[in-house]
Amino acid sequence: MTSSHTMMTSIDDALETFEPSGWTPLAKAIQDATKDLSAFHGESNTNILFIVSDGKGMCGGNPVKAAKEIRDSNIQPIVNVIGFDVDKEGEAQLNEIAKAANGTFALVQHEEALEEQFEKAREIAEKWAGWKSESIQYIRDAKSKATVLLRAYGSETVDKNRRFRSNVKFALSYLSEKNDMDFGLSADLSGMRRDWSSRAGDIEDNVTSSFYDQRDRIFDQMREKIESKAEQNE
Repeated sequence: MTSSHTMMTSIDDALETFEPSGWTPLAKAIQDATKDLSAFHGESNTNILFIVSDGKGMCGGNPVKAAKEIRDSNIQPIVNVIGFDVDKEGEAQLNEIAKAANGTFALVQHEEALEEQFEKAREIAEKWAGWKSESIQYIRDAKSKATVLLRAYGSETVDKNRRFRSNVKFALSYLSEKNDMDFGLSADLSGMRRDWSSRAGDIEDNVTSSFYDQRDRIFDQMREKIESKAEQNE
């Protein structure tokens, strides 16, 4: 699991201790990485794996197979294979590993170039982290605006229902006072008014609730897409 901060710390620490050892157990190294990262599922974590090697003497095992296995695991890592001062044979071997892992491959000839590769990865991670933060804030603002509109709609609907009840009640009272309506009809109309008002209130509640559910669903879907996109590119 790698954030911009942890990536920066890890890279700096790695550079301080970087020393070619002259032998490269790549298959075991990839298998160990798979084991170490297995607790960090790719759907909720951004796993970034750097493989730095001279590409010579694979020291047993099958690194291409190991690369395919980590690619197909739930880790879903972003794999960066870096050939450090490699010959043609080593370049071909490391390139094959990168392809097997659906990763990237880069050649460097000295430590400064290696630092540049790490720096590029760090910059990309920071840019995607910034994009993710801005995008989530944007949809939060949109959700807040939608909430304001929904509240305004609810208030307006309640007010219309209240005015309707008041107007009908006034009309019935007026007609009753003028003796233009018998008691039975007035009672029936009053009951109809109450029933209509109750149904209108229920419809208003259902519609408003549906709008709020739809707002939350759209917000959650957009957030998931943003987080998924960021995790794929960090």
